[in-house]
Formats: sequence, structure tokens, C-alpha cells
Amino acid sequence: MDVTLLGDQLLGDTISIAPLPYTSPPLDLVRIDILLFIRHVLFLPNIVFPFKPWPSGELDELCPTRGNLIAMGLHSVLIVLQLLFLLSLFLCFFLPVGVVLLYFAAFILLNKAICRLLNGSSGELHASKTDLSMFPAHEDEKWIFLNGVAVGNHWLQSNIDRISLTFGRPVSGIHNPTSGIIFDVIQCLIQRDFSYATEDVRACYDLVKKSLIDPKFKKVIFMMHSQGAIEGGMILDWLFDDVPQDLVQKLEVYTFGNAASHFNNPHRYSPENAYHHAVGGAEMSFMTNSNVSMEPRRRTTWKAVRHIEHYANTEDFVARWGVLHFTGLQSQKVPKFGGLPTNRFMGRVFQRAGKGHQFNLHYLDTMFPLDWKRGWGALETNEFMEAEAKLSETEVDSHAGAEKKKMNGSERESLDHWLDMLDWDTAGEHREEGKDQVVVQASSPVSTRQSTMASQESIRPSQGLVTKVKDVSRLWAYRNGRVPHDSR
Repeated sequence: MDVTLLGDQLLGDTISIAPLPYTSPPLDLVRIDILLFIRHVLFLPNIVFPFKPWPSGELDELCPTRGNLIAMGLHSVLIVLQLLFLLSLFLCFFLPVGVVLLYFAAFILLNKAICRLLNGSSGELHASKTDLSMFPAHEDEKWIFLNGVAVGNHWLQSNIDRISLTFGRPVSGIHNPTSGIIFDVIQCLIQRDFSYATEDVRACYDLVKKSLIDPKFKKVIFMMHSQGAIEGGMILDWLFDDVPQDLVQKLEVYTFGNAASHFNNPHRYSPENAYHHAVGGAEMSFMTNSNVSMEPRRRTTWKAVRHIEHYANTEDFVARWGVLHFTGLQSQKVPKFGGLPTNRFMGRVFQRAGKGHQFNLHYLDTMFPLDWKRGWGALETNEFMEAEAKLSETEVDSHAGAEKKKMNGSERESLDHWLDMLDWDTAGEHREEGKDQVVVQASSPVSTRQSTMASQESIRPSQGLVTKVKDVSRLWAYRNGRVPHDSR
């Protein structure tokens, strides 16, 4: 399996005197998004293909179960009705205003009635099919999921049940209700380009903020899919405005098939001050183990949210329209797209060569498959996690070289700083077995920071970095009730 890893943007890539592109005039953004939509339109069928197999059974969105067939049937009806409605709009110019208003009202009522069958009561749902007694209790964690386009009540329940089975946690799902696929795509344009917050955005923001403020939670895991990542990006922007930084540091963000055009995560220090804080300022902590000498260790607190990961299939239309396009522009150093500067898109990106957009069927089934022989939890090994996560030589060269110039340091110091920014050594894990805590440290290009100079002796920017996905995927370290081993 071919997997490419794109690292987080560095300080110099995210600080500019120019306004951010998503603050540009909305109609300009709509024009760019429509052109981008047309550019990738041939990948549109990959939203549902491949149609099978269905390794998670009834939890897979396209598996022919009663609930799934009803959902697919209702969506088919909505697609036909909405296409006919849009095509008929030109006739409204030749009809009396009263007739047009009556026609609009009748269509809206019919569309809402069908969507009501899909969405149910909406609101907040909770995982219900997982026996959590087989997993360690994680009462100090809050897991939240925000769904994407075309997801009704039934599919959202399948999504959060699948997450709960995989990671062994209770999960709360905030429902982003569907209005039909075509109208959902129009809503995506409005949300991306006009920063329009719907009711579910406000409800999800309220839940995430309350969870961050609640002292009983040490971590808040925020997962999102597709359109949910557009809404999640807005929620993050609000959190950065409203919540103290020490509480935002409790948040971790994981997206799949991200449809957003930007994803913010401000650095806590300017380029001039970052290195000072890393080696001798406020970000120093000390090892207290009696068997180890008192030695300064670096902590990765460079950014407001410590951990953001994006998972994307390269032939997924939505991912190409969102995360893959905008992170691709950054990695290629393209200064402008369509007359607008490139957006900021923070977070590590795992690009899997493959098709599909459905959350359970095309993402979790390929990246976090379940162990049905055991009857619960994720497989301890799979093709995606065992694949090499390749980071291109060009990107290593450009990032390391840029950091060397900014800090006026040696090549080795520059690469060390760049690796710190990528946060390579947080993919380890530990789990509880009975009353004993077992520590499992994953291998990585730099497993510890005890000897920075020695550990990087053999790593040169011109060689590129190659490691397995499981060694650098923090989300993988949460499988089956485990928790990541935070080495800093």
C-alpha cells in the first residue's frame, strides 16, 4: 500500500502580513471552489465506490441491510427531486410570482418531509453497540464525532458505534443533519466561503467547549468526517478566540476525508522566540526518575492544539476538493491559486493511495479494520499501518533548509527543530492490563530526545525519511482501549 506523509506546516509557512484567504470576499471564494469542483468532477463517483466488500457488516454504510437500503433509497429520491428542481428554476422567470412562491413552498415541504425520515430527531447520539467492559475505563477522556454530508440518524449511529468498537471508548455524536446530497454540497460551499455556522456547528462547539472546561477531562478527542471538518474548522477558530490556551492543549483533532479549505492551529511563539523557548525558556521540563540524571527534555507545546492528524484517500473527490488540494499547494510552495494566496492548513496528513469517501467503509475499514475473529476491537496489524509512510526528499530539504536560515543554526540543529515540529516521538502507547500498566514504546526515526545530536547523526535532509504509518499515527495508539505514551 502506498502511503505518503505530509508534515505539519512550520512557523515561516504560517505567518504572513497578508490577510488569510478565507477572509477574502465570499463571491471570490465561491468562484474558486466551483472551479476546483469542476477540476475534480471525474472523481465524484468515488464518493461511493468501491461499493464493497463490507468487512464491518451492518456498520458499513453501503451494506444491503434494511436500514442502509432505506437510507440509500431515500437519498436516491432526493437526488432526482433536487436535480429536477434545480433544472426547473429557469421556468420561474416566466411564471407569476405567486405560482413561483407556491412551487418553492411545496418543494421545500416535500424535501423536509423526506429528510425527516432520514434524520429522525437529530441532536446528540451515543455509541450503543459496544461492550466497554472489556476495555480499560477512560473517564478522563471525552470523545466527540461530527459527521459529514448525506448522513442521517442511522448512519451517524453506525459511525459512532464503529469508532467505539475500534478505540474502546464511549463516543458522543453531534448530528450534522442531511438535506440531501445535492443540497448538502451547496451547504458546504456556503459554509466554506461565507463562514456560515448552522445549528449543529453551534451545538458541537458548545459540547467541545464544555468538555475542555470540565476539569474531570484531561483529553478531548474531536473526530470529524467530510463536511464535518468544515464545521470543525470553524469550531476550532471559535475555540482559539474563546478558550484559554492551557485548556485548548487538552484537545486532539482527527479528520477523515476533510472537506475544509483551511484548518487553523496557531503557533504559541513567533519564529524569533520559538527556539529560545525550546532550549532554555518556559518550555523546559525535567526528568525525575531517580535512575536517570536530571536532564532537560523538550516538550512539544509549539501550537495551540498539540495533535492534529488528517487521513485522506487520494482518489476521494471530497478529500481532493479539501485537504489534499490545500496541503498540496503548501508542499509545492505555490504562492497563489486562482488569484488568492494559499490557505493555512495545519496538521499531519496521511495520504493513502485509494478510492472511497464513506467513513466506515472506505476509511476505518481500510485504516483501522476490526478483528471479527476475536469479536471486538481493532486488528493489531493491518496493511495500512504496516505500510511505509514516505516523506518526499523535496519537502525534507525545503523545511530543514528554511529552519536553518531562520535560526542561524547548524544543519543538525535545524533538522532537530524540524523533527520536533513534526512531533515524531509521540506515537508510542501504553495500555492497562488488569492492575498493571504495560508500556509499549513504538519505534520511530527519533525514539527519544536523550541524545539529540547522536540520534540524528544518520538522518540527513537529502535522504528523506521513511517509517511505518503505525510509528507516526497517534490515533493508532488509541486502538483497543490503549492510550498514547506522551514522552515529553
